[in-house]
Amino acid sequence: MSNIDEQLMNKNKGEEAAGRAGELAEAKRGNSGGTASADDAPGGISLRERIFKKKKEEEAKSKEGGEESKLAEAATAPIRKGTSKLLQQAWLNLADSFGLTLLWIDIHVWLGSIVGHKFFCKLGQEWLDNNIISAENEYAKSQGKTLGTIEPMVMVGCNIGCFIILLSIIMIVAMIVGVIENPFKALSAAFGYLWQYFGGK
Repeated sequence: MSNIDEQLMNKNKGEEAAGRAGELAEAKRGNSGGTASADDAPGGISLRERIFKKKKEEEAKSKEGGEESKLAEAATAPIRKGTSKLLQQAWLNLADSFGLTLLWIDIHVWLGSIVGHKFFCKLGQEWLDNNIISAENEYAKSQGKTLGTIEPMVMVGCNIGCFIILLSIIMIVAMIVGVIENPFKALSAAFGYLWQYFGGK
């Protein structure tokens, strides 16, 4: 009988010890703020490892994007160089061509705003050396900024001047056509104008 009592007492002590161990484990989990351990994370990877892995992936993607942009610049460099030369020649021959090369300058600016400056450089950059532009030093930036401010103003002035000249030519041609079609009316109008001008004095 005493052996049975001892076995029951030992069993109760074991259950009490197990209960206390469970309560202690629950208390520890509660104190830790309910944070998941490495085993609770998906795939057995901790939160720190997942953040580090994500950063690595983003760095790899940014590096790939930078390499792709460099390859694109290298591919478009010959076209950009050719259009820059054409723009440069258009400015140099502006007076010799009586303003006709201004058409290409306007087309260059228009295409640059639509297609982008990978193929058509900004105004002012056609005079800078390609090595200076690629180096992106302070001298290139200041020179490009200065020329890029002056050239648009010159282009607008030339366009206004060409428009005025073209309008004057059209008016002169219209006057000549009017004189040819009705010379007597044109002469009488001219004499009437002169009579009013000198007679008024």
